Amino acid sequence: MSPKFVAADVAFFKAWEFCTEEERNRLQDLNPNFQQKATGHPCIVLKTDGRYALITTVSAHGSGDYNDWCPPWKRGHPSNWKRRDRYRAFKGTERPHRGRAFLRLSKGAWPKTRGSWVNVETVLLVPVDLLVFFTNAWGFDWYSNRYIPQVDQESFRDLLQHIAEANREWSAMVRRWKELGVPAEEEQPPAPPSRPLPPTPPTTLPKQVVAPSAPSSVGKLSWAMVARG
Repeated sequence: MSPKFVAADVAFFKAWEFCTEEERNRLQDLNPNFQQKATGHPCIVLKTDGRYALITTVSAHGSGDYNDWCPPWKRGHPSNWKRRDRYRAFKGTERPHRGRAFLRLSKGAWPKTRGSWVNVETVLLVPVDLLVFFTNAWGFDWYSNRYIPQVDQESFRDLLQHIAEANREWSAMVRRWKELGVPAEEEQPPAPPSRPLPPTPPTTLPKQVVAPSAPSSVGKLSWAMVARG
């Protein structure tokens, strides 16, 4: 089961070769311009709802001891130099200019100190099941110290602001993430057909009981009348 990450956490984005066919198809559906090389890197969780997450990766971008950790904007196409402001660096890694502060962790330092850049134009929408522990973090131990590194909160807010300013897809991706986070409405079972009511028996009025009338005195003579007669 994947660890439960929150915003600003540092995770590791599962490598492409370890993804199932279903997971690969899902990544490509969620990110139309998805590139396999984006996987297999540590990443910063920008937003998450427990099901999906928006992340940005941290990478050396082809730098290493073999090229003296030359930053990506100093090699390749000349346009890389013009777009160098899209990169953010962790402390110890060369910055494109002094106008942007170093990114910082809340505790400890980034393990690859000379080659750790974030490209703010690279934001991915991924299922959280593809995020695992970043085991190369300083001090991480599977048995005694399985902690999750986190970007310093002030540094994290600065990074989010930079992404919102420089990444033209950011707003659309946030909307898409919110839509995916809304659980589908559960289908209500159809209402059972109404049963016809039993016929109402006709109402019968009780028969009216007629009280017997008092005996009439007409035609009857009393003994007093006979005596007088």
